[in-house]
Amino acid sequence: MIISSVSMVMAVQEKMNDVLHGFILKQIDYKDASVILTFLSEEYGKISLVANGARKASSKNAGRVIPYTKAQCLIDYQDGRTMYTLKNVSTIKTYKNMHMDLEKSTASAIIAEIADKFVMNGEESEYYKDVYACIDQCYACLENGGDVLTILTLFCSDIMKYFGIAADVDECVHCGSRLVSALSIKEGGFLCKSCALLLNVPCTDLSDLKRFRLLSKASIRNYDVIIKSCHVSYRDLKTFIEMITVHTGIKITSFGLFERLFAIE
Repeated sequence: MIISSVSMVMAVQEKMNDVLHGFILKQIDYKDASVILTFLSEEYGKISLVANGARKASSKNAGRVIPYTKAQCLIDYQDGRTMYTLKNVSTIKTYKNMHMDLEKSTASAIIAEIADKFVMNGEESEYYKDVYACIDQCYACLENGGDVLTILTLFCSDIMKYFGIAADVDECVHCGSRLVSALSIKEGGFLCKSCALLLNVPCTDLSDLKRFRLLSKASIRNYDVIIKSCHVSYRDLKTFIEMITVHTGIKITSFGLFERLFAIE
């Protein structure tokens, strides 16, 4: 009986004071001076953290709970829970260059919003580890001066593949013909000339089709190859964003700000 009790205490202690590493995706005000953080952790997936008093000027955590940063958090983890009180937090990476550049900081917000809306709470959520690794690479690339449009487009491409909404870019989505002539956001991929005419979809330039296929097949891991092989345009990014919205119903609100500030038709 004593042994059993000791074992139970040890099991509880093993679940206490867990150190998590991850990305602060979002921060919202809570009560008088606290905030709730949406945190994508490497260990347990997406969880919510209550940072008590973080909005007080005297709070030691005030400068450590900034969205789009990588942090180390201390919590008392328990299976089945998705909200915890934050006991302590320290910054791993601030991404100073990314935050000081308006275009890059807006891009980081788009990445965080997409991750937040696709990844469900808890460690049982599908593909959270893949999304975590993808954000890690994207933020590092933004911090090191990478091309914003290429990074965002490849991130969207990865997300679409992870969650089963990747565009069909190997053949006509209707008849299976390999002789494709158009891209349809609504139909979810390429169309042959006959199907495009039937659906009243205008033909797309062959070079644009080839580039879209390359981006759809690629990953943020292939950034160095893509940046050397093609020029990613704002229209490419917008097509991927619109495909996500059309095929999931998820609206990426932060893209609206990016569009108003940086869209070049």
